[in-house]
Amino acid sequence: MYIYLKEKLLNGLIQIVTTKDELEKKILIYLFRDPFLSQRNIAKELGLTPPSLTYRIKKLQDEGVFQGYTVLVNPNFYGK
Repeated sequence: MYIYLKEKLLNGLIQIVTTKDELEKKILIYLFRDPFLSQRNIAKELGLTPPSLTYRIKKLQDEGVFQGYTVLVNPNFYGK
């Protein structure tokens, strides 16, 4: 169920972000799918240098496109 909802959100994100260039959309998709991917790996996949990717991510944050990263904790884990 979680994966299904995440993919629906991703599809919505792709449709909403129409003002950004294709590279910035791809960056957002990578970050949305797995925010724990290293910037080095994302940069390599996109054909960017790590400093260039860092600059673009910072720019997206500064513009308010996204506000940070979130970790969801399973409440049942502590109930054992």
